[in-house]
Amino acid sequence: MAATLSFDRVHVERDAETLSRPSLSYWQDAWIRLKSNTRALISLYIVIGLLVFTIFGPLIWRVDPAQPDLDQISVPPGAERAVTVVAEDDPWEGVSTTPPAPTALTALTEGALAAPAELASVDQATTRGVRLHWAAVPGAAGYRVYRDIFEPPPRAAGDEAVLGLPLADVLNPAIVSFEDQLDLKPRRYFYSVLALDAAGDEAAEYATLAVDVIRVITPAEAAQKGLIDSAADAKPGDILHLPLHPLGTDYLGRDMLARLMHGARVSLFIGIVAPFAYVLLGILYGSVAGFLGGRPDQLLMRFADFVVALPFLLFMILFRILF
Repeated sequence: MAATLSFDRVHVERDAETLSRPSLSYWQDAWIRLKSNTRALISLYIVIGLLVFTIFGPLIWRVDPAQPDLDQISVPPGAERAVTVVAEDDPWEGVSTTPPAPTALTALTEGALAAPAELASVDQATTRGVRLHWAAVPGAAGYRVYRDIFEPPPRAAGDEAVLGLPLADVLNPAIVSFEDQLDLKPRRYFYSVLALDAAGDEAAEYATLAVDVIRVITPAEAAQKGLIDSAADAKPGDILHLPLHPLGTDYLGRDMLARLMHGARVSLFIGIVAPFAYVLLGILYGSVAGFLGGRPDQLLMRFADFVVALPFLLFMILFRILF
């Protein structure tokens, strides 16, 4: 009689492996890693802000970046924009007088000419002109006028005076006035006037006057610049305001905010489009090499190795020379 064999089920207990994190896609994992990197996240926000600034900024700030504002050249942000309306300029004849006879001391002593007395500004000094008048100096053969943006420092005996920009030589001793119309800006200027002897040499003494220049405009100019509708809408004494430039202007009077917007467009275009073009070119180049195979593939790959091994700057210089 055959023996009967029986088998019992073996029960084995063991811990099963479980997932410690849920399954994530590539982009989900990349976003989690990006959020954990504070510097990268801040950089992303900066790039997004630049994109918004360059794309939507010119739609709001409609200022031509190439159009200069000749009334506001090299002005800083928040500069004063007020301008006073004045009447049209009337020609100034100047002031003439009879030159006084030289004193005995002046005639005998070289360089003994006195400083012009009563140096003053005629009328209000404006950006359209500064009119100066002084008293005649006995024995003077003429006068020389200087202008500076700094107050002339005290001069020691025998030192040459530092008076700034020489504006004009008045060679007629009977003329005791001068009108400055050279590139005036709304600020304080220091005018110095000294006498000249018969040889054209400067006297040792000089007179200095501080003049505060205000910005002005005529009704016709205000209408031409678009500050008012017509010249009849403003009268002398009215206060107008020049166009606003939030970030100031450059040395040609161009709006810096508009130039930043348009300049950032070029930089971002190069920084974003150039890598995509580089990737597309690489894909096309590699696809052609792989499709042809054989010797063409070897030649194309060796050229790619040459480009990778060559310093980028040297490669760009050779590329520029070639074309």
